[in-house]
Amino acid sequence: MGSAPADRVVGRTFNAGTGGEISVGDLVALIGKVMDTALDVREDAARIRPANSEVLRLVADASRLAAATGWQPAHTLEEGLAHTVEFFRDPGNLARYKTGIYNI
Repeated sequence: MGSAPADRVVGRTFNAGTGGEISVGDLVALIGKVMDTALDVREDAARIRPANSEVLRLVADASRLAAATGWQPAHTLEEGLAHTVEFFRDPGNLARYKTGIYNI
């Protein structure tokens, strides 16, 4: 695929995503599947958002990006997670991240 003419993209905001949604629980299960491990999710009080401060559902609508550039997702969520897991299994890549602290 070629690039889009600049006048169709410069200064505009686009979402890139599949248009699908997944719950946090289902995402954790999928990550566990991709990693071939059982995951134990624990709630951390420091990460709990105040009541009414969180969006309950998010779905990326990439229709503007597709219309402007012809872009379409090249990978499923599971394939993308598999590539991400592979990346982070490389100690050199993992060393660049602060895994011991919570970053917002």
